[in-house]
Amino acid sequence: MSGITYEPFIKWAGGKRWLTDVIKEFYTNSEATSFVEPFFGGGACAFAIEAEKTIVNDINPHLMNMYRHVKSGLVVDLKKYGIDGDYYKNRERLNQLITNGKTHSEEFAILFYVILRTSFNGMCRYNKKGFFNVPQGDSKPLIREDLLGYKNIMSNWEILSTDFEKILLPDNAFLFVDSPYDETFSSYWVEGFSKDDHVRCINWAGSTGLPTVLTNNPTDFILSLLEENGFEFKVITKNHSIAADGEKRGKKPEVIAWKNVQAPDKIKRLS
Repeated sequence: MSGITYEPFIKWAGGKRWLTDVIKEFYTNSEATSFVEPFFGGGACAFAIEAEKTIVNDINPHLMNMYRHVKSGLVVDLKKYGIDGDYYKNRERLNQLITNGKTHSEEFAILFYVILRTSFNGMCRYNKKGFFNVPQGDSKPLIREDLLGYKNIMSNWEILSTDFEKILLPDNAFLFVDSPYDETFSSYWVEGFSKDDHVRCINWAGSTGLPTVLTNNPTDFILSLLEENGFEFKVITKNHSIAADGEKRGKKPEVIAWKNVQAPDKIKRLS
């Protein structure tokens, strides 16, 4: 443990900063030494837990390219690439790099970070052609040029961008599955996340034999899948702040499910 608290440096739809204390207690109860997160997003829980070994994955390769560069010691040098406060110019350049197949570059990583910090509500969204299409946000968030502190905490991380079923899971792993939610926004990657993907995901998570915590939207469809796969679960209410439509923000139900691990006392206090 570094003794320093690291929080996500981007905003991400469905982020779990509010749940980190609960996930940390689940992880402690599991006695695992590896932490695996197949749907990484903003990474609040992985940053908070600081396991001996961490495996993070997300199907969005642009997101994981950014994290790989941060792990390598990325300095957000805006002048080097002529990046300024013109959001739409930056977005156009990002999409140009997508067209040219330059999405693994340092420039792309920096642009992606800057755009996520300045897009509307910090959203990440693509059109059917695979281009980033979120409009500019109203606020003026801090663009951190120095992310070097994250290099240290990520030194033992394995960073992937693949289908969740292709992840090689260590025997001593704890699995935190925070997939795109059923019946909610899932366009932060081109392919989205279908009903069949939810079936695959929950069946997979329930069959690993590992201590597992899973979160989702508590639709009848999801709750039925959880029951079929032997999960215990609790439905709670959480305030949501990221949505293009203001009417879709506010308090929403969520389900927290677990298997092969003892639930901590904090889960009882969630409502």
